[in-house]
Amino acid sequence: SISTRLWLDMDDQTTLTSSGGNVTSIADKSGNNYTFNASSNSTLESVNAVQNGKNILRFNGNADYTNSTLTTFATNARHKWYFVLKTTNIDNSLDSWVYVNSSGKQHILMGSSGQTFKGYWYNKNGYRPSTSTTDLNDSWNILAVEWDEVNDTATTWLNGTQVDTGTGSG
Repeated sequence: SISTRLWLDMDDQTTLTSSGGNVTSIADKSGNNYTFNASSNSTLESVNAVQNGKNILRFNGNADYTNSTLTTFATNARHKWYFVLKTTNIDNSLDSWVYVNSSGKQHILMGSSGQTFKGYWYNKNGYRPSTSTTDLNDSWNILAVEWDEVNDTATTWLNGTQVDTGTGSG
């Protein structure tokens, strides 16, 4: 069975709260009530009909991020994450976009390498399963990863095609 623990839908503008033209929070659609709040100096924008007629959320500044301190995930389980995103204008001084920080353990989920975006996935112990061998910058993609804590493996997919699998190393 598939259970949805967290679902942030940037196309559904009813889940977005805005102030002064910037998005300040994103409500979780899974029913678990995890609200992600933007940092006070973020300039997140909700943009209408950008991708296949769908709305998007644009993280357009180096200080843009959202967070939730309430999100919890079961240990000794499998967790599958899906992201639909397009990176643009990669800043060489920043090398991660999405990460989970749990009990002081940072698990970087996606990062860049120099000025290219190949959808590398990371964990704290340095395992780096890849999503692509080519630069995905400036194109829309579906990136997925499954962290299988029971079997200590990680598997990645790019646009539905499995790319890599290997030891998760914690």
